[in-house]
Amino acid sequence: MQPREADLVVATFGRSIFILDDIRPLRALAAKGLKLLDQPIHAFTPPVAYEVSWKGEPGIFAGGASYFHGQNKPMGALLTFSVKTGAKKPASAKKEHSGQMKHPENIHSKQKTPPAKKVTIKVIDENGQVVRTLSAVPKTGINRINWRLDRKGYRFPGSPKPKKHANEIGGGGYVIPGTYKLVFSYQGHSDSTMLTVKSDPRQHFSAETMKANYALVQPVLKKLQSLAEAVDRLRESKKTMQEVNKLLPKKKGENYDAFKKLSKTTGDSIKAIRNAMFPPKNVQGIYSNPKLVMSKLRNAYGIIFEREPLNATQKLAIKQTDQIINNTLQRIDNFYKSQWAAYRKAAESMKLSPFNKEGKK
Repeated sequence: MQPREADLVVATFGRSIFILDDIRPLRALAAKGLKLLDQPIHAFTPPVAYEVSWKGEPGIFAGGASYFHGQNKPMGALLTFSVKTGAKKPASAKKEHSGQMKHPENIHSKQKTPPAKKVTIKVIDENGQVVRTLSAVPKTGINRINWRLDRKGYRFPGSPKPKKHANEIGGGGYVIPGTYKLVFSYQGHSDSTMLTVKSDPRQHFSAETMKANYALVQPVLKKLQSLAEAVDRLRESKKTMQEVNKLLPKKKGENYDAFKKLSKTTGDSIKAIRNAMFPPKNVQGIYSNPKLVMSKLRNAYGIIFEREPLNATQKLAIKQTDQIINNTLQRIDNFYKSQWAAYRKAAESMKLSPFNKEGKK
């Protein structure tokens, strides 16, 4: 037994070693009996979670087949709960759960069958604010999910829209060390427990510094969401133009020729906005363009994970990112007020309007 971590360690006479992380739930069952498993949902008290500072493996770029290493405990908080009756996963469902996101972006697959019932876990800070919502499809009995101690994330421009039952996007920066309430909900039942989050004991992170950093970055992140929605609108407008082109009669005439020219300039404007934001498609090899809007946004996004006081360069990056988002939003807004308004008016006058399918413009 490892008493500090409450881990069960089993070693063989050879070189093998097996570790069962945190056996406190088993101790709870031993003390209170298996009746705990008869509850619709039960939340076990989690161990203290540490915001650990990681670094790369020495001597190599990454572990591969020629470099063996064991599997470490997942970073973050290990949350254990039980349900009396687990949910049945749809046959087409893929394994996923929001506690182990590796990127700010989330991948949302199409679901042809109704989604399985999920357990939701709301992480509530000391001010009563929900900083993260996790979800997972449970099986009957004891379940575990790992939370990487991150906040709710923000969708990047150009990423797919979340589906109705998709997991919440993570990667919104680390939470502040402190005490958090975890509320587990499943099919009309709920249970709660408390979680303590601490800083890496090998380093000295200031909670006040992290709060100050987040206060600087948060307004920019909210604008990032607005930019993602603006790019969605451009994508929908492009589809609308394709529908209009299908409705356009194959006739020649002054009105038709003028509309075709207007359609081309409008489409070119959408393309120009996207070209200023995103790299070209189907590019082979390494492509880097620091002038792209997305390049600047991604460089600044990493600041949300900073625990040390921001330096002058980082503060300047936040300010520049804010200005880049404002300029891009203004450019898109001007496009819709001028060119798109003229295009829409011309299409409606020629009775070539599928705008009722496009939604609010």
